[in-house]
Amino acid sequence: ILSHSPNASDPDSVAVEDSQGKRAISNMAQVFEKQVILTRDDQTVLLKLNDQTEVSIAPGSQVSVDELKVEGSKTAHMTLLKGMVHLAVTHGYSEKNLFLLRTRSAVMGVRGTEFIVEHRGNGDSSLHTLDGSVAIGKSEEDLRDPSKSYVVPAGQMSTASPKIARPTAPQKFDQKSFSSYLNRRAPTLQQRVETHQETRTQKQIQQQPQMRGPGQNNGTQNRNQPPRPAQPGGGRPPENHPFRGR
Repeated sequence: ILSHSPNASDPDSVAVEDSQGKRAISNMAQVFEKQVILTRDDQTVLLKLNDQTEVSIAPGSQVSVDELKVEGSKTAHMTLLKGMVHLAVTHGYSEKNLFLLRTRSAVMGVRGTEFIVEHRGNGDSSLHTLDGSVAIGKSEEDLRDPSKSYVVPAGQMSTASPKIARPTAPQKFDQKSFSSYLNRRAPTLQQRVETHQETRTQKQIQQQPQMRGPGQNNGTQNRNQPPRPAQPGGGRPPENHPFRGR
């Protein structure tokens, strides 16, 4: 765990609560199952799991680490009790063992993606997917029922409330307006979002095939070679399962 609040009143400590009560732990200290992380109003905390998954906790938030297993058959269950979190979940979670984030009004399941969740005092929750896709329902069982849940792709959002039986259908959100809101609500989280965006952009650039002229292969002309036929379906794998993820 790392504190990302150099201007906080006590930048070198983070509050946790468990069965033994509430206490302060230092930067780089370990966090265990059944502990709740509590951030002050001037503090943003980064929780980094052993599999490199990052959970950035906004000021004035509370996050419970319910279950955590990051080796072998990975499992991670957390609850956002209050406030906002930014999650960058690494691949490796399966359809059977998803990374789950709960609030009082929703459950979100992913296999590897990036998203932001905010949980308000009235029980309402909002999900904004930044990369990959996130399944959202009212319970873990609902996530596996397409009639009770939704898969929210990148660039779209969904909301949930204790007053409604199902989260709202995914819809696009204005990324510029959302970025402005994050800058006001939790500037450090916005910085994390920008860092991950830059990393994805660099990877996309590196993965793009080098452009070559007609009939060229690694700089050598080969005009007599016929073009390769296109692969059926563009070579994309089927997307039949709601938890296909990124």
